Amino acid sequence: MIGLKTNLQEIIKNENTPFCSDELGLLIDLYSDDRYYLPETKSKITTVDVSKIIGHAQGYNAMTWNHMLFGLKRINRRCNELIDNPDYYFQDAQKIDWSFIEIEGNYFISSGKHRTTVFKYFSYLNPNYFKDGPIIRGVDVIHRKIDYKLEKKINEIEQLLLNERFKHIKFGCRRSYTDSLSKFYLANSQRNIGYHFFKENDLLDILNDLQIDNRFTRFTGKGLGSFLRKTNFFPW
Repeated sequence: MIGLKTNLQEIIKNENTPFCSDELGLLIDLYSDDRYYLPETKSKITTVDVSKIIGHAQGYNAMTWNHMLFGLKRINRRCNELIDNPDYYFQDAQKIDWSFIEIEGNYFISSGKHRTTVFKYFSYLNPNYFKDGPIIRGVDVIHRKIDYKLEKKINEIEQLLLNERFKHIKFGCRRSYTDSLSKFYLANSQRNIGYHFFKENDLLDILNDLQIDNRFTRFTGKGLGSFLRKTNFFPW
């Protein structure tokens, strides 16, 4: 391709790009593990707009694009591969071990940070060859959607459990990104009765039980209310 700029490091070391100091944060910092998600989905051999990449999900600290171009181990090898075979970044074919996580339209590098870095600068230096924008092709994307309805229920339960009369109740969750079977649990710190696990559909019953102020109603409750009575979750 005539006029294609591929010697990235040589060119960029003498040029300040608009994004050179932009920092890619850690996914765990931007979307903490305290969040709840709907079952994740996956798109294979799809596209990603590199301008929407804001972080990574790998075992590294936050880093700038410039640091990645000049500071990553083995980045020189990927830069040389670009010089030898720039067509790789134009092909729609599947790119092995190159994937992203998408949350609310933001993308995080899951694997392939060296090639992502190369593409970021390659597409910037050659805009005429990327008429549709800086689009990475042939990669896999895991999509996660925050479950705001579930988070609202959980927050309401946690607020109710702050009441002094519920101080013996422990509430928590064993999370799962891949399906809807995240297990919630209740435990009684005053009695050795173990944990009771339940699903999301039971949360509304828990919420209703915790809001009942009438002792007799709680005592004669059915279903989950009956369980809470039998296992002495409510102090009498």
